[in-house]
Amino acid sequence: MLIHGKQDALFARESALAIAGLVGALVLLSLFFLFEEGIVFPGFNAALVSVATAMVILNGELRKGVLYRLLSTRILALIGRLSFSLYLWHWPVLVLYRYYFNSIDAVGYAACAFLTFLLAFLSWRYFEKPLRYLNVQKKWVFIGYFILPVLVLVMIAKDIKRHHGYDDRMPEQARHLYDISVSSFDDITKEVSADGRYRPFELVPIGDEHLLPKAPKALLWGDSHAGHFRPFVEELGLKNGFYSLYGGAGGCPPFIGVDLIKHGRPEAECTDTNNQVFEVIKNSDATLVFLAGRWAMYAETTRSEGEKGSHVFLGDSSDYSESLENSRRAFRKGMEATIQQLIANNKQPVLFEQVPSYPFSPSNCLIKKATYSWMKDEICDVDMEYVTKRQAYANAVIMELEKKYPMLMVIRVNDKICKDGWCKSELRGVPLYMDNDHINDSGSRLLFDRYQHSVQYQQLQKLIRP
Repeated sequence: MLIHGKQDALFARESALAIAGLVGALVLLSLFFLFEEGIVFPGFNAALVSVATAMVILNGELRKGVLYRLLSTRILALIGRLSFSLYLWHWPVLVLYRYYFNSIDAVGYAACAFLTFLLAFLSWRYFEKPLRYLNVQKKWVFIGYFILPVLVLVMIAKDIKRHHGYDDRMPEQARHLYDISVSSFDDITKEVSADGRYRPFELVPIGDEHLLPKAPKALLWGDSHAGHFRPFVEELGLKNGFYSLYGGAGGCPPFIGVDLIKHGRPEAECTDTNNQVFEVIKNSDATLVFLAGRWAMYAETTRSEGEKGSHVFLGDSSDYSESLENSRRAFRKGMEATIQQLIANNKQPVLFEQVPSYPFSPSNCLIKKATYSWMKDEICDVDMEYVTKRQAYANAVIMELEKKYPMLMVIRVNDKICKDGWCKSELRGVPLYMDNDHINDSGSRLLFDRYQHSVQYQQLQKLIRP
């Protein structure tokens, strides 16, 4: 009976391990298809992966079974031995590939996979494996494997910083393009500032600061895309004798009554900022309010192709569900409510069209073209069809509101950039972008230079100087 009891316990234990392993493997296989870039990770999802992996590892205690035999095959066993080296090598390989090529296709992934496995095998075979079994005292392992490498890397990093990234390694034209691409309104310093009662607006005057201490004639409200239009508004102010102030927050649409949501809850910081900004707008003497935002991101809930980051959802107190349909409903509602309230408070709303976003950094592409002769034929522009499709819903809403509210004026800039099927990354040899979706200081001013020759600009002037 005792032997029989032990056999039953052993059978029960083996059955539990077998079931756990199969369940863990099925969970991992399912998550491979269910998880996408926009999901929340880490958190519960990471715990789920960890538990499922632990169940598969426990199954290995059986030393038998289908799962054990599968994972014990030579090729999978070799991948297991190389796993740490693969982990170390995959990122630099992908980064360097993306540096030299704007996008990565199936051939690119295959090339990166082959190179990653090759480098991982070589480093495992000739570096990791010999050092792992080297007969060395622990203190020398600590010094040689940790202290010295860290010191060397810190010294290299400091030297790179001291020499400003060794920018002299690039041709003069490439350095010139780089300097333009990183130009930002934030780098501009002014000796005067606006009255503190306009906070949370930034107090740096945009436009003709000589008009201080008079009140600003215009206010610019929005996310970081409103921020990159500050040079545009400054040129507009210098030409027409006014100054403006910028208020808002990155990734926060300039809407009232609608919230940016995450995990089914409103982002309090965004909502509070918008409420404070709108209160200042209502109580100010400003007659014009410029609105700008990354409209397509809020209307589509996604960032540009290849851009890192989670989904961006909108909602309100009636519905905080994270879905495309709800976000579009809230997008339409928020934009209309904001325009309505501005008009009701005797403010002239002027809305900026969103500039094209790229699936890569166009300025980096231009700099590489100027640096490497073999990249001179690389296309650094973006397909106009891609931009049109991406902005279709947001622009449709804007056009509807433009018809519904005759007071609303829209500053369209894409027709100054897009032509003959392409949206340009540079104009007159000047790179327009800072990254994949923000225009730089020089690009923003250049867009105004083109805009001021349009009929629409004359209509805007009538609003500024009635």
